[in-house]
Amino acid sequence: MSYWQTVMSEKSWAWSIVALVWFVVMLIVRHLLLRYIFVQLKKMNKEIRDQIQRNYLPRSIVGWLLFFLGITLGTLICLDPGFAERYLTLFQLQVLCIGILGSSIFVHTHAYTSALLKVLTEQFGVEKTS
Repeated sequence: MSYWQTVMSEKSWAWSIVALVWFVVMLIVRHLLLRYIFVQLKKMNKEIRDQIQRNYLPRSIVGWLLFFLGITLGTLICLDPGFAERYLTLFQLQVLCIGILGSSIFVHTHAYTSALLKVLTEQFGVEKTS
């Protein structure tokens, strides 16, 4: 029996497909929304780009946690649909998943923007005005 047949016939294996689909969809959406920033970063000086990446990583932890929360939630729903139905309706779960996706993307965008502003402020010595 192939892997695909095993996944489709045994419920305990279906979580892997849910996790893989969520992972791929989230990365595609993240790439589509942040593509312009990534392209512009590649045009920058390598030193500045590295500084931006160093500033981005600690700021993006919440976004990655939301990313994996979505995978975990989808996996739990797939493994035990009754788990979700005890607490939320299908519509509420869909809204929750879309909210997690949107929040993750928002946090990643905010993290990149904050990192860019911090590095540019340091590079050009721009002071905060009141």
